[in-house]
Amino acid sequence: MVQVLGDPLVFISFVIQLVTTVVGCLALFTNYWRQSSTEYFGLWKWCYEYTSAEVQSGCHDLNTVETYFWITRIGIIVACVFAGLSALFLIPLIMMWVKMTDRKNFLYIIEVFLYISASAFALSGLLFQSFSSYYYQLSISWSIYMVWGCFSFCIISSILLIIHFTRFKAAYEKD
Repeated sequence: MVQVLGDPLVFISFVIQLVTTVVGCLALFTNYWRQSSTEYFGLWKWCYEYTSAEVQSGCHDLNTVETYFWITRIGIIVACVFAGLSALFLIPLIMMWVKMTDRKNFLYIIEVFLYISASAFALSGLLFQSFSSYYYQLSISWSIYMVWGCFSFCIISSILLIIHFTRFKAAYEKD
């Protein structure tokens, strides 16, 4: 029998999905999606750094915001949840708790989770970048790049699992 269970591609995909989940959650809660020299904002707070007596420096909650903020928040949350679920579903594969006949179904489920996660990251990033550049003349900050990194990580993880499946397709179909 071909050694399918010890394939490092599955473990690498697991590590990538853990990193994706953590980085996605960090991007969700940071305040650096758009910035200028005196102000910056994220999905939850708008912060000012003025030294004027007229304007108070500090951060303010974004409770009443445009719809695209809410859609972006929900999209990033969905993306992080599905990235985390894909990592959780990879654990039984790595630990060899799943029978060979069920591994193919597990891989299909994980691929669906990865596609949902990648799509949610991409759509949220595109939506926020498009609409926030229309409303606010601030430059893009590092949190939006984290979202694009998460999208890329999901695609890489998916490709690794597809390579794993094609390398061991005969073993999956035999059992």
